[in-house]
Amino acid sequence: MSRGCIVCLILLLAFLAHGVHVKLARPDVWSILRGVQENQPVVTLFLY
Repeated sequence: MSRGCIVCLILLLAFLAHGVHVKLARPDVWSILRGVQENQPVVTLFLY
């Protein structure tokens, strides 16, 4: 794989890890947002 692809994968993994961390750290806020945007989980992820 090219260097650019590796960088993209690292950024994607870091983004997902951050999302999981926020979900574990603030489950109350995450539950509210997921309830409001239940049909748009991608948008909820981008809020963080």
